[in-house]
Amino acid sequence: MSAAAVVVLLLIVSAATVYVTGGTRFAYPHMAYIPIVVAAFLFGLPGGIVAGAMAGLALGPFMPLDVAAGTAQPTASWLTRLGFFTLIGGVSGMACSALARQLQTIRENGYLESVTRLPNRNACIEFIEALMESRQPPDLPATVVSIRLGGFAKNVSIFGNAFADTLQVHAAGRLLETVPVEAKLFCLGNGVFALVFRGSLDNAKRYAAELTAALTGRFEVDGLPILSSGHAGLAQDVDGPNPEALLRASTSASQEAETAGSVLSIYDRCRDHVQRAQLSLLPDLKRAISTGEGLALHYQPIVDLRSGRCRGAEALIRWQHASRGAISPAEFVPAAEQTNLIRELSDLVLRLAMQDLARWQAAGVDIRVSVNFSIRDLEDETLTDRVRHLLDIHRVEPSSLEIEVTESGLMTAQGLVVRNLAVLRNLGVSVALDDFGTGQSSLAQLRVLPADVVKLDRAFLCDLKSSVDTQAVVTAAIQMAHHRNQKVVAEGIEDRATLQQLRRLSCDFGQGFFIGRPQSRSHFEAWLQRHQGLAAAESPADLAQAGIDAGPNR
Repeated sequence: MSAAAVVVLLLIVSAATVYVTGGTRFAYPHMAYIPIVVAAFLFGLPGGIVAGAMAGLALGPFMPLDVAAGTAQPTASWLTRLGFFTLIGGVSGMACSALARQLQTIRENGYLESVTRLPNRNACIEFIEALMESRQPPDLPATVVSIRLGGFAKNVSIFGNAFADTLQVHAAGRLLETVPVEAKLFCLGNGVFALVFRGSLDNAKRYAAELTAALTGRFEVDGLPILSSGHAGLAQDVDGPNPEALLRASTSASQEAETAGSVLSIYDRCRDHVQRAQLSLLPDLKRAISTGEGLALHYQPIVDLRSGRCRGAEALIRWQHASRGAISPAEFVPAAEQTNLIRELSDLVLRLAMQDLARWQAAGVDIRVSVNFSIRDLEDETLTDRVRHLLDIHRVEPSSLEIEVTESGLMTAQGLVVRNLAVLRNLGVSVALDDFGTGQSSLAQLRVLPADVVKLDRAFLCDLKSSVDTQAVVTAAIQMAHHRNQKVVAEGIEDRATLQQLRRLSCDFGQGFFIGRPQSRSHFEAWLQRHQGLAAAESPADLAQAGIDAGPNR
């Protein structure tokens, strides 16, 4: 039954009720309000006015005042009622129309991203669901390409939300110019967009390339030139008809692309399973950090390749889980870096390293400890105060502490990161460029990187003994670092021949399994006693036993 038929039926019922109950002299004419309000709700202002007039006429000159006595209504009475019913219908219709407009606005806002006014995440999920149900065209899978505006979070932290909103609007404008006709663009917020359609993998790759190209380049925002990049993640029909899973898969892949600095990442179910398993460790890791149970530092020795003396050690966190046993840092550290838990973990490592440094210095051991920091650590404005506080309370010389940052991290360092590094170096803490050779820096860029120490990645050493080209590159890196008064540490030394070759190339320090594996504090102290001594000098025989060709003592 149609809505209009329902209103007419209600009018007939109300008029019939008035007649059967004796006429308009009784209270039953008020039943006419029901069809009037219903019509106003269904059809707004016009419906309310029409229903009010029809109700007034239905209870008008043809409806007796008293059915039993056959008394007719006075003309003024039914005309007044007609006008009143029409007025009530008009007022009700206006109110219902205003309410309907407000509800429509609320609904639209619920499906529109507030900044770009593009359809939002809720609309995206509904669209994917409809696309999956329609199966048109049937031979092509539902596809989502998530496009991420590179460095968006950094722009928010540097310039503020208003600036980032303007940047996102500019990005949306560029993307809309390249959206194919068979696809629909959505804005998920925080610089992330989604393109949804049915299509082949080849088409999806082509669209991803076009959209990321649109976001790569220069934006002019509030008079400031901003260099940006685009990163895409692609997923097709993940876990059957599950719109949220498909969207999550594509956004996860786009995050991988941005992290890796690549243009496109295609969702991999196996890799995603590993990442989710890593994230599942976070609650247990948080408890372990707060209680201190199961987490401990291991130390890998770093020796002077000229004298053979232990110059220091790299502090490496280890986790012995209560039920899962030993968990590799490669599993829990990347997961912590995706959350604020990395700060708590880094604070724990720093605090434990300071305690051990204080212990060794009290025993008369001159040693330096290297602690690994992520860029997220260095983006914390309270970092330098916390380091200074720990140095003071443990009475540790700042020169005994070294902060290791990866090459890729230092290459992209700016703003607060650069300022924090400068403050740490002014305190006397040294900065080491870790994994040199794995990123995109060149030897010429060594002169501008804010580091006191350069750590050559183990990839340099795999064919150092046999490759003349590798020897030339390592020699150039060492000479360039020495020209800038930087020390060089070679990582991954696993045999005597490599160690001797590095000595011939004037490398300063070495680290690797041939020298010493990562070991607990007690085992490292025993290693020191054998090869350097907590209170005694080492002997050439001790060094030979460790596989180190002892030079003259300093």
